Amino acid sequence: MHFLQSVFYCQFKINTMKSNKFPRIAIYFIIALLFSIIFRLKPIHLPDFYLSEYVYGLLGGAGPFIGAIVVLFLFKDEIKNNVTYKGVFSWLQILVLFLVPSALLCFFGTSSGSHLNGLLLGLYISIYSVLEERGWRGYLQSEFKSKKPILKYLIVSLFWYTWHLTFLGQTSFLNELVIFGILFLSSIGIGIMADRTKSIFFAACFHLIGNTLAFSSELTTYLTKDTRNITVAISIVVWLIAFFIAKRKKILSYTDQ
Repeated sequence: MHFLQSVFYCQFKINTMKSNKFPRIAIYFIIALLFSIIFRLKPIHLPDFYLSEYVYGLLGGAGPFIGAIVVLFLFKDEIKNNVTYKGVFSWLQILVLFLVPSALLCFFGTSSGSHLNGLLLGLYISIYSVLEERGWRGYLQSEFKSKKPILKYLIVSLFWYTWHLTFLGQTSFLNELVIFGILFLSSIGIGIMADRTKSIFFAACFHLIGNTLAFSSELTTYLTKDTRNITVAISIVVWLIAFFIAKRKKILSYTDQ
């Protein structure tokens, strides 16, 4: 009898966990945070294995991606999420839109004049953005779909800010307040795009803006300010045109995730 009670209790706990979103969110965020701590803060010496700084950079951004994949696998029957990689666009459309910054950086080249390195930098930051957006807008945002939009975006921005771990460095309260403000406004903009297009790639396009202008040390090191500004300006125009064309065709979604 005691054995049967234990079995039923365990089954009850499992079912309760599956019906409760907070354990899912905890699993997701712990995985995301571990990758951020290990590959961004680097508290321990990591052997290079002949891997470049860009690979370690991608690993630092891989936490949200892996966390989302794990949670979506473990709780696939409980999570209702209609956000996909391409969303309302065709694969050809979304890939063309997604590769606009890489094509522009290839055209302009790096500050040293290398067009190939410009292309590689563009691809690097594009892939990095997808890794993050698979987690933030591709999974976490859907967990708060029952909330009012502004509250949903605020909650996501709190997780997003914490994950960056900027408060652990040499910083100030004002600086952290500015960083959080930027991430909150970004969560609103990117969140709306994800809600309307249901596309992780399209959300990643707008994630690219901040990384290209200021937040990617690789891009600020190897690209001139003019190159970054022009790339972002042209990309935004192209993406907004695509967005309003989709709106005119009435293929955008006006329901929450």
